[in-house]
Amino acid sequence: MKQWLRYLLAMLAVCTSAALDAQTPAVTANKVRIHHVGVLSKGPLVPTNKEALASAQAYLAQINRDGGVAGRQIELVLLDDQQEPTLADTLSREVVERNEVLAFFLPRTSPANQMLLKNAQPAGVPIIAPQVGPNFMYTRDQRSFFTIRASYETELVRAIDLQLKFDRKSFAFLAADDSYGNPLVEAATQKLAPLSIRPMVSKVDNRAADINPALTSFIQSRPEVIFLLCSASCASDFVKKYKERGGTAQFITLSNNSSNAFLKGLGSAGRGVIVMQVMPLPTSKTVKLARDYQALCADAKLSPSYNGLVAYVGARVLVESLKRAGKNLNTETLRSALVSMNKFDLGDFVIAFNANDFNGTDFVEETIISRDGTFLR
Repeated sequence: MKQWLRYLLAMLAVCTSAALDAQTPAVTANKVRIHHVGVLSKGPLVPTNKEALASAQAYLAQINRDGGVAGRQIELVLLDDQQEPTLADTLSREVVERNEVLAFFLPRTSPANQMLLKNAQPAGVPIIAPQVGPNFMYTRDQRSFFTIRASYETELVRAIDLQLKFDRKSFAFLAADDSYGNPLVEAATQKLAPLSIRPMVSKVDNRAADINPALTSFIQSRPEVIFLLCSASCASDFVKKYKERGGTAQFITLSNNSSNAFLKGLGSAGRGVIVMQVMPLPTSKTVKLARDYQALCADAKLSPSYNGLVAYVGARVLVESLKRAGKNLNTETLRSALVSMNKFDLGDFVIAFNANDFNGTDFVEETIISRDGTFLR
């Protein structure tokens, strides 16, 4: 009898230990903590990241006012990587090693996402709704990123195709010398090679860009089209100075610059700049997703923006996954909940994940900045 009692107590201890190991301090009976690693205090991307976070936080606050999810309030823990990949590596590694993270949410830069992937993947931690779209997130075999926007390469290819239809054959690229800009330059070069088109390329440090070499080069070479594959501050500075020197090229940039901060930085020089988009028009009166987002912005006293809409969609995907995971919430049940979202209709805009594809949408369209500094479709 005593032997059986000792056996049962030993088995109980093992089961209790296993249960504790499976739990994370991120989840309690009345709270769930979600971690954001992004640019908060230092670097040119601070304004755009804060613009996105404001929309996500407004939606999560609304959910919390209504009682949270499964009785839990959602807390967004903000970790400031100061736009330094090494710091993003340290911050993400520390919370993973301490078993403190359920999911990473809305990370901002491509280099930072590379660091998150390195640390999150071995632990099975999902990375939900990254704001960026580098190619390494869109491979069929990746099992960490749940993306809610099309890839940068999808945007770039569509933009190049559009210019080729206009019979433009002289291209230049002002590109960040990092995991955002370099793969895009390579993709563009490969696409244009069969047409015997060799683009001009000038690389910059996206954290503190020196645009003067590119200005001198592009003014002299006079390309028809200049692609701005860099930060909003770098891109807006270049457009203004290029036009001041009499340059007449068509400017195109990708969705990473579809923010109110970019429009403000451009000022009157923004007219005619093409900006690729991965979300519907945030001020649309016909798309239900946009109308719901506008209502949130009105309640939170925010200005609607494409950047904010990306974050709003991400927050809705996060909340839906928490609902589907239910009371038994951990990284595995959260991942399973995300995979189950094979047709999540947010209102005329669908996010679709499945067991073989974690990329939720390939929606892309082009806009142009108007005379009054707004995006026109």
